[in-house]
Amino acid sequence: MTKKSLVVLAALLCLALLPMAARAEDPIVLHINEGSIVISSDTYSVGGVWPVPYTPGTEFVIGGETKEHTIIVSDRVTANIMLYWVKIDLSGKDMCAFNIGNGATVNLTLPRGPENEIKSGGANAGIHVPEGATLNIIGEGSLEVHGGTGGGAGIGGSFGEGAGKITIGKGIDLDPVVEAYGGGGGAGIGGGANGGGGQIIINGHWIEARGGNSGGAGIGCGAGGSGGTITLNMGILNTYCGGEDGAAIDGERIIINGGAVAVNYRGRGSASKIGINGKEVIFTGGSLEAHGTDRAFADGVDFTPPLACLYWIENESFGEDWKSFPEAGTTFPAIGDKKYVGIVGRPSQPQNVVAVPGYEKATVTFAPPARDGDNKILHYTVYIYSTDDPDVPADGIKLEGEEGATAIVVTGLKNGFKYTFKVAANARLAGIVSPLSEPSNIVTPGDPSEENSGSGGCNAGAGGLILLALFFMFVHKQKRTKALSL
Repeated sequence: MTKKSLVVLAALLCLALLPMAARAEDPIVLHINEGSIVISSDTYSVGGVWPVPYTPGTEFVIGGETKEHTIIVSDRVTANIMLYWVKIDLSGKDMCAFNIGNGATVNLTLPRGPENEIKSGGANAGIHVPEGATLNIIGEGSLEVHGGTGGGAGIGGSFGEGAGKITIGKGIDLDPVVEAYGGGGGAGIGGGANGGGGQIIINGHWIEARGGNSGGAGIGCGAGGSGGTITLNMGILNTYCGGEDGAAIDGERIIINGGAVAVNYRGRGSASKIGINGKEVIFTGGSLEAHGTDRAFADGVDFTPPLACLYWIENESFGEDWKSFPEAGTTFPAIGDKKYVGIVGRPSQPQNVVAVPGYEKATVTFAPPARDGDNKILHYTVYIYSTDDPDVPADGIKLEGEEGATAIVVTGLKNGFKYTFKVAANARLAGIVSPLSEPSNIVTPGDPSEENSGSGGCNAGAGGLILLALFFMFVHKQKRTKALSL
């Protein structure tokens, strides 16, 4: 027995021998080297010897190494499983190393420290998650999974099958490190060869997914498959297309809400190599880089704003060439022969723009964008429009605000003329500006109290005349009184 095996056995024995009173819910410790493990709704078995009853919700802790045994979760069963130094290598056999049944749910925990490796053979997925099944992976450990060379996904469908629902991470810094490799056209994470991508949600921490040869996606569809939704909320996703004519990410909808995505091609050949393929890309934050691909995106991809600006990197140097912002529903053009393309988040438009008129001025207030695209706002720009001021061009006049200010005083306006305003957010990364806001209300500068300041002077003069008249009346009265007294 190896030193690692002794350490694993000792750890598992210590866990199994904890005093009964010290454990609120006793885990069930199993060893894959003792035989195939089958978990049913209320019983489990090892090596097919006899079924043992258990309380649903109990966690199974599985450890050990094998080249012949498997883990099976029966149809429509919910199982909580922790992998602790598990190594299953069935690459030379037509067998699935970890099979999740139809309609079943597995909550898989990877504790910090132990490294786990799972390999299937034939046309089987490494961890089989067929359509209708669910796999949730959490913890702080690591997992490496390989699909069979006959077209199995690393995690997802076997040959000809789409994937079910696969969620990795809970959105914290200490989520697991997962590496998934498809075989023979299977996706790294997603469908087997000719299978759809299923529903895949990545919340972090570090995920690497490589499609199998002959065009499997790193994440999403297997070669020849279609459909699926891939969502990245945070973390780092590093994907590789599996050979020529493949895509690093391939699905019906690709949603990038945050984190960092890298799409890669590392093979050889002259065929088209695409970073992302799908009908719709929704990009609200995070960053994206494409390396070694002919095109960052396939033809016909529709983007949902706020889409960021694009740049390319020549010969690993970060020379930038900013492109325009596609609007909703437009098709992004092919990148052509550019080797590297990147996207960074574009803020959405500022909100609730309100203008208050003054004398030859207006105060414009607004709320920050709902989304900053992971790109901090530096300052805002107010655009001045007028329907009757000939000095204001049709495309408006730009006025830069102070950093962080959400109220800007616009001076130099003409009293009696009508004005309206729009606002844009300028991101901290140079060159990235949000779409313009909706227009403000229409205002007409010219405060009456200030406008009548000249007549106020006249009133003051009239008051002086009145005082002067009263003075003369007083003097006249004094003279008349004196005359009468004589």
